Amino acid sequence: MDRKKKMGAVIHPKTEQPAAPICAICGKPITANCTVDHVIPQAIYKWHESYLDKAEFSALRRRLTSARNTVRTHRRCNERKEESIVGIDGLHVSRRKRAKLRETYRAVEPYVQAFLEKKEQLAAQQQSRCFLCRAELRDGGVLRRIDDQLDRTWDNACLICHRCNARRVKSGDVKTYQAQRRAAAAKAAAKAAAAARPAAQTAAKSPAAGVPNPPSAASRRRRPRHRRRNHTKNP
Repeated sequence: MDRKKKMGAVIHPKTEQPAAPICAICGKPITANCTVDHVIPQAIYKWHESYLDKAEFSALRRRLTSARNTVRTHRRCNERKEESIVGIDGLHVSRRKRAKLRETYRAVEPYVQAFLEKKEQLAAQQQSRCFLCRAELRDGGVLRRIDDQLDRTWDNACLICHRCNARRVKSGDVKTYQAQRRAAAAKAAAKAAAAARPAAQTAAKSPAAGVPNPPSAASRRRRPRHRRRNHTKNP
């Protein structure tokens, strides 16, 4: 049992068996799909890399990537959280863990506030809509680079919805995914125009409703001719 405690397992007080860990976000037991989540998002140090010197950036990255800033969560809860910062007091963790999280937050609070302010300004520029699909952003959206070949600067930043973020992961950066969306839209428009062209030609050739079709020359030739009867009597 001492070995299990060292490994971080939770021991049930009655059964003396390892109990299922609980999610730090929702508080429900974790039976499968357990992930390690960073309470203070790592995106904060990534988006400060271009604006800090090497020593200050290394110190910030070391604090945000340490085990003090991690908790166990469901994979689904972690995906919903994304880059948002949850309240430390609302987490389902022990007092000791909560104290470590508060200490880490106090050390990086200026960087967190600067990150949130920049994100709010970017949302105001986009009118709280997704950069790609123009849908309304929920939970602040996901901060991503427009071009992954360039550094993380606020001139190269955009907010996208969770749906576009999941699709973007398969295709590449936002710039590539945006080009693919435009190409797919142009292809769909061309396909719709090609499908509508024969229908328009058929409608132009067909006569108007309510007007009978005039008999063709062939039908007039095929029409039988009746002999004229002579009603006069023979003398």
